[in-house]
Order: sequence, then structure tokens, then C-alpha cells
Amino acid sequence: MDYYQILAISYFSVFGLWWALYSKSLKFLYPAGQHKIQRPWVQTGLVLLAAVLVIAIGWLYSKGFLVPEYRLGSVRLSECLNQMIIFSPIPLMIMLSRQTFHSAWLPWRYAGPRLALGLALGLIAIFIFYALSSARHIDDILLDVFHLQNAHLAVQIFLEDLAIALLLSRLSSALSAKSFVLAILAVAVLFSVGHIPASLESGVPVSQIFVRSTFDAGLTFAAGFTLYKSKDFLWLFPIHYSMDMMQFYSGLTP
Repeated sequence: MDYYQILAISYFSVFGLWWALYSKSLKFLYPAGQHKIQRPWVQTGLVLLAAVLVIAIGWLYSKGFLVPEYRLGSVRLSECLNQMIIFSPIPLMIMLSRQTFHSAWLPWRYAGPRLALGLALGLIAIFIFYALSSARHIDDILLDVFHLQNAHLAVQIFLEDLAIALLLSRLSSALSAKSFVLAILAVAVLFSVGHIPASLESGVPVSQIFVRSTFDAGLTFAAGFTLYKSKDFLWLFPIHYSMDMMQFYSGLTP
């Protein structure tokens, strides 16, 4: 199996495990209903505007206009700050709209247990990936994935997940309950398309970009469906982080 097949199996395995745990005993960890969102169509438009600003600030970053390189031990502190600056329109939009982070599917009650659950599922996903590839020893993979040198990547992925949850919460609220699948599909497509400019700039062939974008959209749809059910992205973040790190540390080439 190639990298993407193993990645898909790892993701879907832990998604299935989450559904099993949720249906059996973990519903108490998650909010009973969606936080009421005022003027959801207006807020959907504002989220899209914030996304455009994120892309614009990201372009400035790629041209070297943000915080210059600075390290604190193994932590690339400047990169952590740069990611916060790039994604700053997202939390700023939440605050300016006078909505809580609960409305972006980040409820604080039981946050610790939900994050711990996500970390456990992320570890399981890494072990599944390792079992299907065995390109590197599992100890080396774990040490590399959870090294402080990746702190800036964890910040980036957390903020990406916040952006996805924010858009999905607004769009699904704007549409009828029966049309939530359309909201998930729209977010999945937008997320995959958002990676195309960086791929083009890196010189990735168009045919490969199409395959990757289709794969990303499918995976994001599955994640979005589970995210919609849980109304919480905190448990999903460690899984997303763990699997993203496999492109660097699994020993397989994407």
C-alpha cells in the first residue's frame, strides 16, 4: 500500500473507534446541542472574508514580511508567532461578532478529557500507520512526532481546525438541518482548494495536485461529518496533527 492508502485507513479506523465510543459511553463529554448562532448567513460571509485575509497574510509570510527567525531551544518561536498572525482573522472574527468559542465548536466543559481522548486516538492512528508501513521504528516515529521542534506545526494545525469548525458551524446553521451534508461538502472542497496555491508554488504537477485535492476533500468530508456530530474539534486536533506528521516522519514519501 502507498502513503495515501495507509493514511486513509489510519484516519477511518480512529473515526470508527470514536463513533463506537461515542455511541456507547462518551456522549456526556459533548454538548447536547449547537450553540445558537446569530445571523448565520452573515457570519458565513464574514468567515469567508476572514479566510481570504488568512491567505493574504500567508502570502506576505511567504515573501518574508512577518516575524524573522527566532528559536527558544528546540521551539521555533517565530514560526509559532507567524502562524498566530496568519490565522489571526479567525479568532478575531469570533470575538468581533460577539459570539463565544462554543459557537465555533470549542466548548470548554470537559475540554481536558476530550483532548486526552483525541491524543489517545492520535496515538492509535500512528500505531496503525506504523503497522501497515513499518518504514521506521515506532519509537523513532513517536519521538519525532511529539518533539518540541514541531510546536509551530501544532499551532498551525490547531488554528486550521478552528477555521474549519468555524465555517462548518456557521454554514450548517444557515442551512436547514436536512442540508447539513451540503455544508460539510462545501467546507471539504474549500479546504482542499485552499492547499492548491502552495502546491503550485512548490512545483507539484497539476495531475498530482488534482489527486491530492480529491483525497483531501474526501478525508475532510469524513472528518467534517464526525465533527458535525460531536460539535467539538478539540478531540480531532491531535488526530489531525499526528497524521500530518506522518508525511515527515513515517519514512514513506507522500
